[in-house]
Amino acid sequence: MDTKKLKKFIEVQELLEVVKERYENARLAIMSDMQKEKLEKAETEYGTFTRAKRTTWVYTDKVVALEEKVKVAKVKEQQQGKATENVSEHLRYTPVKN
Repeated sequence: MDTKKLKKFIEVQELLEVVKERYENARLAIMSDMQKEKLEKAETEYGTFTRAKRTTWVYTDKVVALEEKVKVAKVKEQQQGKATENVSEHLRYTPVKN
């Protein structure tokens, strides 16, 4: 295995983590400003920034119980060979702990 490629991967992953943190900090600062100014949308020379909303649902115990039944049914189909398995590959990196 080419260790240069491995080292480059680690360097890029570390940069990605730094960029993600900077992105999140900038996003939170902009959201805070927009909330304080009661702005839903800010059209700027850089583009349009919009406070988008996402709705999530919390279900009753009855529906949660039905979901559990579906999970059990899925496991049964897997065990009986009725369910079809699709496998994809990805790279997972675990750094050495100091």
